[in-house]
Amino acid sequence: MYDDRWIPYAYWGLVLLLGTISHAIALLPVKRPSQPVRKNNAAAKIKGWFHRNLMMAPTFSYHHHQPLGWFTVPLRLQSLVIVGYIITQIFMLAFHYPVFSGNLYYKTIPGQVCRIFADRLGIFMVAELPFVFLFSGRANILIYATGWSYRTFSIFHRWLALTLTVEGICHGIIFSAYYVNVAHRSHFPLWTSCKLLLYTLSISCGYLQKQQMVIALGLAAGFGFAPLRSRIYEFFKAAHASLAAVFLAALFYHIKDQFRGMYVVWVWACVGLWAGDHFLRMLRVVVVNYKTFLGQGSLALASYSEETGMIRLQVKPSINSTRQTPGTYYFVYFPSLHFWESHPFTLAGRSKQIDDIPSYGSSSDQPSDKETGTQSPRVTELSTESGDSHMTFMIRPRDGMTRRLRDRLVSKSESGPLRVRVFLEGPYGTPARLDHFDEVLFIAGGSGITTVLPYLRMFFEDQKESQIPPKVRLVWVVRDEGFVRDVLANDLRVTEGSALAASRLNMEFYITSDSPSATPKTEEAGNSIADPRFKKSRPDIHSLVDNFVNESQGKTAVFVCGPAEIADTTRQAVIRQTRKVHIDVELFEEMFVW
Repeated sequence: MYDDRWIPYAYWGLVLLLGTISHAIALLPVKRPSQPVRKNNAAAKIKGWFHRNLMMAPTFSYHHHQPLGWFTVPLRLQSLVIVGYIITQIFMLAFHYPVFSGNLYYKTIPGQVCRIFADRLGIFMVAELPFVFLFSGRANILIYATGWSYRTFSIFHRWLALTLTVEGICHGIIFSAYYVNVAHRSHFPLWTSCKLLLYTLSISCGYLQKQQMVIALGLAAGFGFAPLRSRIYEFFKAAHASLAAVFLAALFYHIKDQFRGMYVVWVWACVGLWAGDHFLRMLRVVVVNYKTFLGQGSLALASYSEETGMIRLQVKPSINSTRQTPGTYYFVYFPSLHFWESHPFTLAGRSKQIDDIPSYGSSSDQPSDKETGTQSPRVTELSTESGDSHMTFMIRPRDGMTRRLRDRLVSKSESGPLRVRVFLEGPYGTPARLDHFDEVLFIAGGSGITTVLPYLRMFFEDQKESQIPPKVRLVWVVRDEGFVRDVLANDLRVTEGSALAASRLNMEFYITSDSPSATPKTEEAGNSIADPRFKKSRPDIHSLVDNFVNESQGKTAVFVCGPAEIADTTRQAVIRQTRKVHIDVELFEEMFVW
């Protein structure tokens, strides 16, 4: 039998190999140039065109993180990879049909075509199924090999699953046409047509135990559309896993007796990938929390502030490091809420007890807001042993697990911060290579500041004396001014006090809340002076990017983390800027889409 089921493996192998080579080149040490990098030669123009039109640009419009209707629009290069895969599928299905008259098994030419076409669809579906499970895994080692984000593999996973669903439907329809042709029925009445439709579903679902493979696959793919997934996320995760199990079980019983069971190995490959991913995830949980499982770990400290609208969570894991780790995130479990739920949160930093300030809940006297006439954010450092390091997470309460945690903290607010048991799964993520740029613009929206904080500490706290950090401009768009004050008091205090921050760090805070609130004041020479970094307005992202790039004096990077609208607008602004001047400007972003 004609067998091209290995062609998709060659295709994805080539795609992943190119991604790995590109990532390896990006990891090579790069020195900052001594002169501004503005190139107008042919090589620079070609590189700029490729980067602008394929690497950064969405397929159409400017939507990428914002759904366009029911669909998430991939980047143009991602779309080319997906289209290339679909074209490969069509090519494999379109050629080499060895049909002939007098066939002993299939009496008619149409019957032969239908049977070969249906069998080929089934073979390709089974052989390509492992990619669907491989690209969906949290512990996917290809993320580290290629440097691609989980979001990129998630896009490939969803489009592969959608292609698989269409092929599954076609597989059932073509088989129905084959059986109708075998029965020599050139036409049939309406009632027979209705029965044929049910017959199609039963054929495509394998007859046994009424396991509806196509229905399960279709529902799993349908729940994956962004509008549904975001509204019913917890239900989506449970339903997705359940439907995948139903599909694999039905597929196993459908093919175990076909062609002497030679294709069952692909089902077990999927089971192995799925089980291996969950095993690695559980192993991460055990390693990071082994002291807690042995009864030796300390509980985490969680607090909620109405002024900031954020939950601050400080966790002491069993294995930790004092070094800042940009680009790192963990899945957080709260066993006392729903132990099976977990959500990803960026590691905002690592905290230690600072001896010269009172701790959260300390009995030390602090000036009250009434005495000073200002909002004085309370420092929320943990009371820890000398040298201990805690992980700090800042969580914006939404629905589900985070809302339940907020409600519990609010109900216990009179007794101060709450000790909670927390399990961490991680670390995941890879940092962006920002160290070889001369100037970096960070655009953060809301809780997106948690992604930016480790980079600021890396530049201004962990930097060696002989190394000069890039010039950094931070633009933070945030609803509540209290959130900014809290971060300045707790998370950016050491960064602001570093030797080079005064000359190489510029911060601007755009407060978007319409609620009236007094701007905090600082006493200087007997006069109350408002902090000029605070602006009660929404920024013009295009103007910010244009001004920053035009005024830069070297290699420039723009890093964005925030709501989908801010991320897409920033991408559009960077692309528009690269069309104006030939300058080394790159876009980095960190967005969670699960």
